[in-house]
Amino acid sequence: MSLTPRLRMFAGPNGSGKSTIKEVIPPQLLGIYINPDEIEKGLRQSGYLDFSDFAVQAADSEVMAHLRSSSTTVAFLKRDEPAWPRPDEPFASMTRQ
Repeated sequence: MSLTPRLRMFAGPNGSGKSTIKEVIPPQLLGIYINPDEIEKGLRQSGYLDFSDFAVQAADSEVMAHLRSSSTTVAFLKRDEPAWPRPDEPFASMTRQ
């Protein structure tokens, strides 16, 4: 097996079979799997985002600065929380508590 880092991305509309392909790929070949829908679901359910699930190291302050500066993120969050971002209460913790 090659040790050369690789990135494979599956993209397509809902129902096109991306998740089906993921399910048949052996875990040892899959590597790190990132699905934005699953990230959102987990974040909403647990209230935190654990970057170690994705082999990423990031400081809470870096992530929150990025989220607060992203017009896409802020627009998305404003759907449910018009007062976000509140400086005294972050959107979510980045680690399990």
